Amino acid sequence: MIEQSVQQLNGAIQGNAAASEELAVSAEELNGQAEMFRQSADIFKL
Repeated sequence: MIEQSVQQLNGAIQGNAAASEELAVSAEELNGQAEMFRQSADIFKL
């Protein structure tokens, strides 16, 4: 029973780690897109 609980906890931790990594990649991509948008918007500044 304890071994099963530890395995479930380990699975949840691994799932959370994977999700965190995916979020970090998404945040980096969004940051890049925001920078490209900012540069594009600079064209319209007077």
